[in-house]
Amino acid sequence: MCARSWQEKSKLDADWFVNVDFARLARELRQHDLVVELGDETFRLKKSFEAATRAGANYILIVGENEVKADAFALKNLGTGEQTSIVRSELAGKIQSAR
Repeated sequence: MCARSWQEKSKLDADWFVNVDFARLARELRQHDLVVELGDETFRLKKSFEAATRAGANYILIVGENEVKADAFALKNLGTGEQTSIVRSELAGKIQSAR
């Protein structure tokens, strides 16, 4: 996962629900001693990849509305470029095993 900050929106809309789930997922991953940064409403995929690379991140996790519904997320290894779909329950283990 990559980004800078997370702000809860004041109105209830689809983006808000995705952001809430994203924050929960980040909290779950942090409980496994993973460093997680979240995107905000100015999110742009290309900019997030660039920011993650500059920050020295090993992975970027793509969390969109479709991924939230499927409970499976695109995990991209920034070192190798490999991208795989990982179910939520296996995310922390997958990232930890590659450390």
